Amino acid sequence: MTTDGKNTSGPGRRQHPRVPVRVEVFYGHGADFASDYMLNVSRGGLFIETFSPLDIGTRIDLRFSLPAFTNIFNVKGEVVWKRPADQGTSPPGMGVQFVEVDKKDAELIDSFVRSQVDTAR
Repeated sequence: MTTDGKNTSGPGRRQHPRVPVRVEVFYGHGADFASDYMLNVSRGGLFIETFSPLDIGTRIDLRFSLPAFTNIFNVKGEVVWKRPADQGTSPPGMGVQFVEVDKKDAELIDSFVRSQVDTAR
């Protein structure tokens, strides 16, 4: 989301490069938590593969790690789009935009994404 409140995320509007990664992510709000797998990540968010995507606008707490890092990332996010199971060959799930990330964590996530982009070149 931009500073003027416009939603610029979604499957067709990438602000940051995304890289594929399949790691377990714990997410939820209040006392309700679930775990599924993220299929990609960027500095601005991630995609969680799930047959039970949360409603758009839902704020969630996320907990995950990334390959090559020992720390656990604790991030707040918001569901900005979702894809039901009957949408062709793409996996079902939800796109989550990060809304609150510790500066150090943001730098580490960005470092991971950059390293994956550089490796793919």
